[in-house]
Amino acid sequence: TEFSLKTTPGGIRLLARPIREIDQLHKSEKHWDHISAHQANDDLSQIKPGPLHIKLSFLLEDGNKLCLRYQGNEILSLSSKDLIPGENELELLIDKTVAEIFLNQGSRYIVKNLGSPRNDHSLEFDSEKYGPTVNRLQVFEMKSIWDKE
Repeated sequence: TEFSLKTTPGGIRLLARPIREIDQLHKSEKHWDHISAHQANDDLSQIKPGPLHIKLSFLLEDGNKLCLRYQGNEILSLSSKDLIPGENELELLIDKTVAEIFLNQGSRYIVKNLGSPRNDHSLEFDSEKYGPTVNRLQVFEMKSIWDKE
């Protein structure tokens, strides 16, 4: 994670972003454009749990929620009031024991410990009915920095 300072209308803010070198660990990529949360879940069901790098661009209507689960455990829950109006961006790094979540170029940084798996699903949206509209979803399966593959 790389931290930087940025002057915003609200004052100086600390931002967190994944380091550029993360891209060197990408094994394979899947991506989808302009899909519903329901369709995203169908597509994500083909992704095996494991180290992942996810980039998501989405819209969330007023009163709706964005809830994400990994192996059956909630890793993120945001309501529309937690987000900026219009398109938002989310970047997630999922490893064996932790998920790092970067919202809107690091304006929010969340670290979530992963609980014991409740199922063998990878990432999934929990609120399909009132969830986000997915403009772009990219999922990169990752190589380990420890194992020579």
